[in-house]
Amino acid sequence: MNGPRRVRFLVDDPYGLWQRNDLGWELGLEAGEDDALPVWRIRLDKTQEEICLEDPYRRGLLALQA
Repeated sequence: MNGPRRVRFLVDDPYGLWQRNDLGWELGLEAGEDDALPVWRIRLDKTQEEICLEDPYRRGLLALQA
């Protein structure tokens, strides 16, 4: 990965971490993390919190920003 990619959430989080159209950054894996797992690290713009999501693209949660 060549650095963080900009992402936009497509749906509200039922637990309130993000809302539809909130923005964030897709981060790479930390050293030693298993890149075979379908997990993405995202830093939320609103709170700067880092979250991990399982396969957010297939689940329709995220879209890459151009």
